[in-house]
Amino acid sequence: KLLVEGTGIGSLIGGPFRELPAPGCVQHQDFASTEGVVFDRPLLCRTADDQLLILTSSEARDGAVEALEQAGSGCIHLVDMTSALAGFCLAGPRSRDTLAKLTELDLSTPNLTCAQASLALIHATLVRADNQAEPCFQVYVSTDLGEYAWDAIVEAGREFGIIPFGIDALRRLQEGGR
Repeated sequence: KLLVEGTGIGSLIGGPFRELPAPGCVQHQDFASTEGVVFDRPLLCRTADDQLLILTSSEARDGAVEALEQAGSGCIHLVDMTSALAGFCLAGPRSRDTLAKLTELDLSTPNLTCAQASLALIHATLVRADNQAEPCFQVYVSTDLGEYAWDAIVEAGREFGIIPFGIDALRRLQEGGR
């Protein structure tokens, strides 16, 4: 979880990225170092004009940080948010219903969108990145509030039969059940 902020965020185009998503939008994009080495396909979440949250694999983190530091010009700041943000994934046909009990954010937005909002009365970043045909919402909150957010999500989803699942199940879901 890498956060890039500043008015010079556009300087990343042509460096590690071909383009940047519009504010409120999300896109997968190959991420390359200045030497052209492709790291992975991070999820670029443009939460504001001057703010980009990059969700990348832990294996690609160091290379991504180096490429971002070399590419940026103007006023940009890079902050590694990995230990500062707890992340959850809500997937399935009732994920929207579960979140609707916790936020006033319009959850009817299309796939590949993001927003910052109040969730169970705490600040959260919500990313909609569907898996196959299943609606999927990623939720990021401050680590110190992670357990509170988890409990609130589980309680809100209880009437819909929410079932926690792990990273292996998520990977299988992303691969189409293989």
